[in-house]
Amino acid sequence: PGRYQSDRFYQGVIVPDDSIIPNCLKEIYEEMSGNQLDMMLMNYQYILPNGTQRKGGYHIDKNDEKIVSGKQFLIRENYPPMIPLYAYRRSFITENNLSILSIGHEDEEFTPKAIYMAKRIKYYPLTFYNYFQNEESFMHTYKESNFYDMLTAISGTRNWTEVRQFNLMF
Repeated sequence: PGRYQSDRFYQGVIVPDDSIIPNCLKEIYEEMSGNQLDMMLMNYQYILPNGTQRKGGYHIDKNDEKIVSGKQFLIRENYPPMIPLYAYRRSFITENNLSILSIGHEDEEFTPKAIYMAKRIKYYPLTFYNYFQNEESFMHTYKESNFYDMLTAISGTRNWTEVRQFNLMF
């Protein structure tokens, strides 16, 4: 995956087939820095191979815009695991030793951990990401390795929660 940076303090991820809307980084930066956020979820357009738009299936727009802890966000928000839909404070990633596994379904392993670790996270209703459905994507083709990647992601998350005595009490 590629990365975008609105400055040296904030970053995000762009998958090679996808894009972000023009001139959005200043707005993302101002919202992140103005609210001292660790993470911020934003919206996306799901674009089919024929160029038409499909409505996203995660009901992101049902989220409110309040700043909450990651634990609260996990419990009450409609969040997708898609890594590119979030902006991240760079030091938050390094301070919490977060990294993205080199597997398919890395989102399912990374995103819940990152959200859980966030002290300040919110939803911001900016449709900034263009997700292009690619017919050649591993998501649309059965391969046995996809199954094992998903098990790796689940196992990694399970081990992580056990080590931290995972608890959503706040």
